[in-house]
Amino acid sequence: MMGKNIKVIFDTNVWISFLIGKRLSFIKKYISSGEITIIITEQLLNEIKEVTSRKKLKKYFPQQSVIELINFLETIAEQVAIKPIHFINRDPKDNFLLDLIDFSEADYLVTGDKDLLEHNPFKTATILTPKNFETALTEKQ
Repeated sequence: MMGKNIKVIFDTNVWISFLIGKRLSFIKKYISSGEITIIITEQLLNEIKEVTSRKKLKKYFPQQSVIELINFLETIAEQVAIKPIHFINRDPKDNFLLDLIDFSEADYLVTGDKDLLEHNPFKTATILTPKNFETALTEKQ
């Protein structure tokens, strides 16, 4: 069992994979056990809504699943207000995730985005792929 509750930011691409049904069930285990605190911000919720409404992705999951995910995140996640202070990522629309690390003092950012992964570590956070995050959590137990 891990000691302290760890703060985790999951990038939109991880939530999309979760909705599609990729093997991310380990996330559920840690959320339900209370071992991790999910960190979100308004920009992240808006990005999830925007990406899941894209025609090419809508066919992979029912809209009800998206609604349930948003409601779930709004209910259980720690919502953090941020201000834009970082302008270092090649994809400017992802800079808010670096800001979120800073304002929340997150322990991890979990993403499949290669540009974000190049910034590992960043401030308080280790930036990992979902697979490497699962390995890191398993090793902490």
